Amino acid sequence: MINFNVIPNPESNIWIVFIHGAGGSIRTWKHQVEALQRHAKLLLLDLRDHGASEIINPSPIQYDFELISNDIKEVIDHLEIAKAHFITLSLGSILIQDLSMRYPTYIGKVVMAGGVFNANIILKCFIQAAKTLNKILPYAMMYRLCSYILMPHKRNQISRKIYQR
Repeated sequence: MINFNVIPNPESNIWIVFIHGAGGSIRTWKHQVEALQRHAKLLLLDLRDHGASEIINPSPIQYDFELISNDIKEVIDHLEIAKAHFITLSLGSILIQDLSMRYPTYIGKVVMAGGVFNANIILKCFIQAAKTLNKILPYAMMYRLCSYILMPHKRNQISRKIYQR
């Protein structure tokens, strides 16, 4: 099972699930957790090969969005969450779209930051390259590299700094 962290809130029955983007981790959501933990139970996930979910055995031959979505569903089922709201970033927006098509009863409201709506060949190549580089580069360097690939322009400088925190 992938790594996850639950921020409990005994005063609420509402769940918010956070799905980070490529190169992200649970730490991506630090500021959102501070703002939302008073209002709902929070579920933060480290996607397969990210954060503390770096090694998932056995390693699948076919690595695709459905596989990663199933990792998310496994945690939701494990915690017996019937329905949740989702906040996603970049790659997370692809995964929530897959989850919502296959398991619509799990999905409440969805916020997609940096939403990606079509996984074209360029995105698939980027994900494969990131997977390979992740094995040889330190996590912080990989995270910084992803920020420059995803936001290469000078006008993206502030966004890159926020992404790298």
